[in-house]
Amino acid sequence: MYYGSTVSHEDQDEYFNDLKERGLPITQYQIFKVENFDRIEEEFKKKGKNISNLFEIETYKGWEKKGRKVMTGSKGTKVTSPIPYAHPIYGKDGKVLHDKHGGVMIRSVIKTYSFFDVKQTK
Repeated sequence: MYYGSTVSHEDQDEYFNDLKERGLPITQYQIFKVENFDRIEEEFKKKGKNISNLFEIETYKGWEKKGRKVMTGSKGTKVTSPIPYAHPIYGKDGKVLHDKHGGVMIRSVIKTYSFFDVKQTK
């Protein structure tokens, strides 16, 4: 499991088990949410909003996938990853580029997600 966060082990397990039960893969995004929950919570507090668990926040598309709509005029809370992530480099044809030794060419990217809490949805 992932331990770079203030999210309890029980909450992490509940979150990842929920994803598995719904047949969803554990993606870099979900890992980001768990590992950075304390930072996400802090950014919401700066806006005067309190969140208490991973199930209360999602991206715009995340809420759509869950059958909820973000209310018109709602502003997302942006959180940027503290560390860069490896990301493959794609050519104009959409295929992954390889170096002269056959390895996948990668670049470092900083991820920023815009989160909405459940109170901003209907």
